[in-house]
Amino acid sequence: MTTIDWLDLLVVLLCLLLSAFFAGSETALTASSRASMARMEKHGNRRAAIVNRLLTQRERLIGALLLGNNAVNIAASALATGVLLAWFGNAGVVYATALMTVLVVVFAEVLPKTAAFNSPDRIALLVARPMEIIVKLVESGPLRAVIQVKNHFQNSTFVRDITLYAGIPRVDVKMQAEWHEKHILLKVAFPVSAHSNQATYEIPFGSVQRPTTRNTPAEQAQFEVPGYRWADISEDKHGFSLLNDCKYGYDAKGNVLRLSLLRSPVYPDPHADEGHHEFTYSMYPHGGDWKQALTVRQGYQLNYKLIALPVEKHQGALASEHSFLQVPEENVIVSAIKKAEDENALVVRFFEWAGKQGDVTLQLPPGAESATETDLMEKRTSSLSLNGSSVKVATKPYEIKTVEVKFSHGQQAAAKP
Repeated sequence: MTTIDWLDLLVVLLCLLLSAFFAGSETALTASSRASMARMEKHGNRRAAIVNRLLTQRERLIGALLLGNNAVNIAASALATGVLLAWFGNAGVVYATALMTVLVVVFAEVLPKTAAFNSPDRIALLVARPMEIIVKLVESGPLRAVIQVKNHFQNSTFVRDITLYAGIPRVDVKMQAEWHEKHILLKVAFPVSAHSNQATYEIPFGSVQRPTTRNTPAEQAQFEVPGYRWADISEDKHGFSLLNDCKYGYDAKGNVLRLSLLRSPVYPDPHADEGHHEFTYSMYPHGGDWKQALTVRQGYQLNYKLIALPVEKHQGALASEHSFLQVPEENVIVSAIKKAEDENALVVRFFEWAGKQGDVTLQLPPGAESATETDLMEKRTSSLSLNGSSVKVATKPYEIKTVEVKFSHGQQAAAKP
């Protein structure tokens, strides 16, 4: 057994203990006597007061406990599967399933729930303060639910708002940190059930693959990979993408994908990264590989959120639904829409990210008179044929394209800010 194996098994044990804590807490808090808690609170018992506050929001409490329980159970199963796969090959999946089923059911469900059911008041008082400090469901509505987790490490404190959205297959984590450490690199790690010898990282206008193994000196030198909005480990049928809005250092080893969050060197800046930080990272489990799951679009959605502006009721010329520009191809991202530098025209820049060759359709606003393909310096290279308000642009795999569009005089005047 390697040191990594021992660490993985230690984390599995920790996850099982947390699962037992969540399961026992749920049973104890929901089975505790409201009359006894009210009487103890009246006599000044602060823990009883916490229990009563938690029970006034029973649905939120149960939701937070179930989410925490499922999260640690999934993490434990993924880590155990990785270790047993390394030991026994493909048969390790069967061994891990059988072993984790027994461990979770017996030690993380039956035993803690039985103990809590036999002494609900006593255990409810024991877990009341940790439950109030560690997990707080701060929002629960039809569109999203937010669980707040607070913890600390040495001289630093962390507050994470874990958000689940209706209809969006992501879990967003907005993190606030007060960072005051030395010689420590803070990472967030995700052991996943997908296994691959390569991890994929976004780079500007494309992606790059790096090994998840450490078999050669070259692979060992790639312990940290610069990436942009996302990194991914995928098999043919499923995978996991780790998204972020401002942190660009990743590493992947085996089935563990990590993101570097904060650092604390003392040279050349003795106070690097110290102080207050706010950032967001997001978990995106998906079917298929990252291309089929449209991970690129999820990264853009996390980084470029829709902006809603409240306005008063007024008359307008536009329909209730309107799009200024449309691109039906899913393998294309429009990265810029701007006024041309030297012409009274509109410039649209897009790129192909999935390695597919084909025609890209730009559905333009009404009034387009001409379209011209240019280079990145907006020097014209070839004319394009308009078909009504749309134009097709032949695009190679991973190619960046720039199109200059001119409109009729009336449309140009209406489009000016």
